[in-house]
Amino acid sequence: MIEKEKFYEKIQLSDECIRCVEEYRMERSEYEQWKKLFWNNCDDFLEKIDNYIDSKQKALYLYVQFAIEVYDEFKMKGISEQIYFSTMKDITIWSDSCLDRYKKPGLISCRWVSLSIKRKVIRLGRLQFEPVKLEKEILYKDEIYERGVKVVKIHIPEDGKLDEESCKKSLIYAKDFFGSEYKIYMCDSWLLSPKLLNFMGTKSNIIRFQKRFNIYEVDYSSKQAEQRVFGTIEYNKDIYPEHTSLQKNLKHYLQEYPEEEIGVGKGILSKI
Repeated sequence: MIEKEKFYEKIQLSDECIRCVEEYRMERSEYEQWKKLFWNNCDDFLEKIDNYIDSKQKALYLYVQFAIEVYDEFKMKGISEQIYFSTMKDITIWSDSCLDRYKKPGLISCRWVSLSIKRKVIRLGRLQFEPVKLEKEILYKDEIYERGVKVVKIHIPEDGKLDEESCKKSLIYAKDFFGSEYKIYMCDSWLLSPKLLNFMGTKSNIIRFQKRFNIYEVDYSSKQAEQRVFGTIEYNKDIYPEHTSLQKNLKHYLQEYPEEEIGVGKGILSKI
């Protein structure tokens, strides 16, 4: 098992969140009950923890303990320490998001973060990767991707720039990590929405990332773009912040075309 201090340092957990974890009090017997529920029935775990007033602080405390405890399992699977820490940095991303949104230390998006702890999502460089089986058949032009085929889903962590070289290195890394068993790489994200071209230049990092994919479907009912860019979804678009150029451009587009949605594009990786 890895030392807590090293874990905090390597995932760059904020001082406020470290204090939250260190000061949180829980009996060992209660912790063991939470751990058992987390590994055996995560749906029940998440439902139960939501009933507590301090649910976000409790979740942060528990997830840090869970993450530290799986260190040896990652090593046994031949996963390097660098990949382990990079993967567990998801705790930092979503604890920082909690601080920003609620002005208190804690953890949000617990269902998503659980996938990193359980090795269902691995971070390799700039991007995250999730090996899964297709739940339904996909038809794109003359290609048929059958239900049940093994694919790797690509996810984009909310930290750092999405620069072209970093993405390329990450994708090459993933091809080597997952091997020939996984030939198809896919992504579902607002970053793949064709609507982005209406207010972004073709040389933007997001559009360059999008061009790596053959987009086969767009779900325009999703408001993922607003959630990711602004941290919330508001009916009145005028109250959205304009701290970044992306926020400013998206806000102005939504104000100009209030009936439109950015949506989520679904694509198959066509080039690294």
